[in-house]
Amino acid sequence: MTNDRFPEGYKLIKDMDANEFLIALHMLAEQTAMIKKLCDFRERQKVKETESITALLTRAAEGGDEEAISLLAAGALERYV
Repeated sequence: MTNDRFPEGYKLIKDMDANEFLIALHMLAEQTAMIKKLCDFRERQKVKETESITALLTRAAEGGDEEAISLLAAGALERYV
């Protein structure tokens, strides 16, 4: 978070209890990990920048790509994109 966004972020979390904060932190970590996996997958596929990750994963899964199938099974498109 940049310094100019710090007050905004602080306002969001200052009244959270510890459990709510940890749940939010865990959710953010999961989302970050999935986005990293999707970005890495896209990079390895060497596709056009204009192709959406949805189209890429669908096409790759239909072609039998195990990683694409795994990402789709993990709900990558439903929860993270």
